[in-house]
Amino acid sequence: MRSLLLLGLAAVWWLAIDAWPTLPARIPMHFGLGGAPDRWADTSLWSWFLFPAMATVFAFALGHALPAWMRRLAAANSKLLNVPDAARFRALPTAQRVSVVQRAALPLAVMGLEVEALFAWLVFGTARVARDEWRALPVWPVLVCVGAILVSAVHMALATKAAVRSAREGCGVVGPERRGD
Repeated sequence: MRSLLLLGLAAVWWLAIDAWPTLPARIPMHFGLGGAPDRWADTSLWSWFLFPAMATVFAFALGHALPAWMRRLAAANSKLLNVPDAARFRALPTAQRVSVVQRAALPLAVMGLEVEALFAWLVFGTARVARDEWRALPVWPVLVCVGAILVSAVHMALATKAAVRSAREGCGVVGPERRGD
């Protein structure tokens, strides 16, 4: 998955670097709900390469830093780790807690790829609008990416809840019960 994240980052950066020489003096920095640009900025390294830099930060956070931090919190049985069925989760032995949060690493990486796709679209579309090739940024790809990110987040929560239940049953832990279970 890390290779895919790196490939996604390479694509975002390639799109930005490829468009850089053809950008006009001003570029759109924000788009309204209909996709029309409503805020502009002078073209600079900072204004243009902000999106690829943000994509890099999100990809690193979702693909590496957050899963590693979650594993450390699970090993320490920290209350800072917010998981579904937290009381049951905290009753698990250390190895099972770490295993449960490890299952969240893949959905987090998938969200990283979805965020990269969003930023790639924004870089590509912003360049097209800046060069007057498009009057507005088509909104549907943004909505698709945001929807995919939300679906992945829900999937991660449900998968984590199922992993807690499975780990609890697998190691015979008796922990907090809830009515209806």
